[in-house]
Amino acid sequence: MPFTDSYALPTRHSETGYRHYYGTTHWVTGVRIDENDLVWYRVLDDKWHTVSFYPGHHLRIVGAEELTPALTDRDG
Repeated sequence: MPFTDSYALPTRHSETGYRHYYGTTHWVTGVRIDENDLVWYRVLDDKWHTVSFYPGHHLRIVGAEELTPALTDRDG
């Protein structure tokens, strides 16, 4: 997705919040399933201490292998 909007509640009928663009990362603090069996990820904004929800199909989980630093020639 090139971007996704956050929502105040895990439903598209709630108030929208921030728009996030491709490539941003966020800490997911929970998962909700709505009445249509759609997945929503709960994200805490640690600066403003607010909670937002994002449609699950707009995000992907970053695995540990993507967080491991790559070795370079200087690492020997």
